[in-house]
Order: sequence, then C-alpha cells, then structure tokens
Amino acid sequence: MYIPRVLAIVLGLAVAGATGAGMASWWFLNAGNTTEEVASEGFTSAQMASIEGIVGAYLKANPPAVAAPVAVASPAPANDDPAKIEDIVRNYLMTKPEIMRDVFAALEVKEEQTRKSRFEALVAANAEQLYGGTKGLELGNPDGDVTVVEFYDYNCPYCRRAAGDMVALLDTDPNLKMVMKEYPILSDGSTETARVSLAVAKQGRFMEFHKKMMAISGQANGARALGLAEELGFDMAKLRADMDSPEVQAEIDATLKLAATLGVRGTPAFVIGNELVPGAVGLASLRATIKSVREAAVVSN
Repeated sequence: MYIPRVLAIVLGLAVAGATGAGMASWWFLNAGNTTEEVASEGFTSAQMASIEGIVGAYLKANPPAVAAPVAVASPAPANDDPAKIEDIVRNYLMTKPEIMRDVFAALEVKEEQTRKSRFEALVAANAEQLYGGTKGLELGNPDGDVTVVEFYDYNCPYCRRAAGDMVALLDTDPNLKMVMKEYPILSDGSTETARVSLAVAKQGRFMEFHKKMMAISGQANGARALGLAEELGFDMAKLRADMDSPEVQAEIDATLKLAATLGVRGTPAFVIGNELVPGAVGLASLRATIKSVREAAVVSN
C-alpha cells in the first residue's frame, strides 16, 4: 500500500506517539514507502525535516491518550498486523484531525519566512544596482528613509493604473525616494519606448514624459514616444543619439538581468525595503507596506 509522503510522515509520527518509536520505523519502511520514495515525492529534504519537526512538536504537546510507549531496540517484525497499526493511526487522526491543518499552516509560515530571508539576501547583494538607479530616474527625496523601486512596462495596463499611485506617493510623502526601472518585457514597442524614456531622462524631465506616456490609450511604441517627446519640446537630435547609444541598451539589459535575479516575473513590481510587492496593489496597500518598512527600521535601530 503506497502512502503519500507527507501523510506517511504524519502517520509515522502518530504511530510513534501511540505505539512507540519502533513501530513508527516499521510504518515508514513497510507501508509501501522506501526512504528514497518519501524524499522524492515532491518536497525537499528541508521541507520534510520541517514537517517532521512540526508534527513531532505537536505530538509532544498533544500526546495520545494511551499508555506510555515502550522503548524498542529495533523495528517491529514484519509480521505485525498492518490493519491494527492502521486502526491506531486512523483513530488518532480522527480524534485530532486538526493536526493536518496545523502541520500545513505551520509549514506555510516557515516557508514564507525562508522566502523573505532569501529575498532580503538578494536585495543586499544587488543593492547598488537596485537602489542606485539611473540619473534622471531617481525621484523624490534622495535621502529618503524608504526607497520604492518600480519595474514597469509602458504597454502594461496595470502599470498605467499604478502610475497615479506613484505620483500620489511622491506628492504626499516627503521622506520617500523612488527609483524607476525600465523593464520592457511585453513587446518590441515596449523596448522602443523604454529607449526613448531613458534618453528623455538624460534631459532631466523624465516625470513629465512618464506621466503623459502612461496616460495614452492603445499601444506604446517608438514612434508614439518620439512624437510625445517632440510635443513636449525635448532636444530631439540629442534624444535620438542617446536612445541608440550602447549605454541605454546596457541599462535595459542590466534591468532585465536584475529582475531575473530578484524573481520579478511581471509588471508592475515594486521593491520596498526588503519586500517584493507584485502587481498593481493600489495606493493604500503601497502606503501600508511603506509604513511597515519604516516601523521595522525604527525597531531595528
């Protein structure tokens, strides 16, 4: 009889609590699960160990109402009655079904903590590129106590929706620094527009162009971006030279690589402190995250 890996762990530990460690060893090795099968069922060894620890702690805090287990020097013999063991385990789990919920809830919490720790390490390792930004694409207070980094694409409808939120944050939070990252992933038109935008930034009026470009309807592309830049009175000869420069291409390539490193897979995406916030989550949510990051910084200091 094959037992799914996580269930085998839970059942094995339940048997350990109900019948003793030796019977638990028998359960793992004779219920159709070799140690190799258990380890290869879709969870990592670390996750497996985490589940064992969680269930073990739960059993310790919530021992089954049976006589104290007797130490067994070796696994129970193979002729033990599997049906009897299954009845013990089934009765225990039917009495305490919440153990399954608690195991997976605790595992989710632990994995979220691990994810946050890994992302924090990635941010620290790439801080110079992430927060340094490109001249003209750093907005707000250069000495702000919180930095918001946005990865965006001019053809992303959700980025257009979030653009107003970014303006509102800059207008209402004097201690906020913002770094804009051209992340053209949706089309060739996105890349063309990003080139124009980076060239515009070199002339010191990025936000004026950015707000109007995010307000257009339909597809963004190089022709529309150049038309808008000309309408706004930019130096077009300089802009055309800059947009085709190796420097601009290098900036786009670097951002694409940075996004891949950080696990950014769509737009818009925000990095606020050590938090990755994917999607157009809305102004209130962005403010709440900024507040949380500020409060955490105060506590740590």
